[in-house]
Amino acid sequence: MKRKIVYILMIVLTMSVFTACKNTGKEDDNKGSNNNTEAENKENEDDKNGETKDSDNGNSQDTVDSELTSIIKKIYEIKDPELAVAETPVDLSDSDSVKYYTGLSDSSKLKEAVASETMIGSQAYSLVLVGLNDANDGESVAKEMLKGIDPRKWICVEADDLQVVGHDDVIMLSMVSSSFKDSVTSQQLVDAFKEVCGGKLDIELK
Repeated sequence: MKRKIVYILMIVLTMSVFTACKNTGKEDDNKGSNNNTEAENKENEDDKNGETKDSDNGNSQDTVDSELTSIIKKIYEIKDPELAVAETPVDLSDSDSVKYYTGLSDSSKLKEAVASETMIGSQAYSLVLVGLNDANDGESVAKEMLKGIDPRKWICVEADDLQVVGHDDVIMLSMVSSSFKDSVTSQQLVDAFKEVCGGKLDIELK
């Protein structure tokens, strides 16, 4: 009789332990599921705010177009250059890049610069916008860009149609080979920029 009672107690105890372990496992699964859901919600929230997560370092990166890139896109909506072009943010800490794209010897007066050029190196076409820290520097920066830019920076071709114009704190350099005159000219780009700026330019240099 005692053996039967002990045996029954052992069975009851074993079942109790099994049930407790099973419930603990469910709680862990639910907790993990909740954590995953929170992470997914955070990721979706970042996407809605225009941000993506850099998987290498975990830093948030803004994917929204810069002001200058948006202006370039508006220019191209008015005047399509009919060339395969791509926008490149200019690294203001790289003096060689600043000189190559803008003609400026330094970037101390700039807050941003974006270049739109052809993806074929033998086509002379460049549309560059620079944003100034101070709009009062517009004329001096424009003159330096016009004087400093190399219209022969491509392989065996030259941009012989060149203008630098400005509105408020944005300066635009447009230069293109006259061989593309049936597709695009610097004047057409200037006219498009002028329209984007509300029909008024503060600086016009050739």
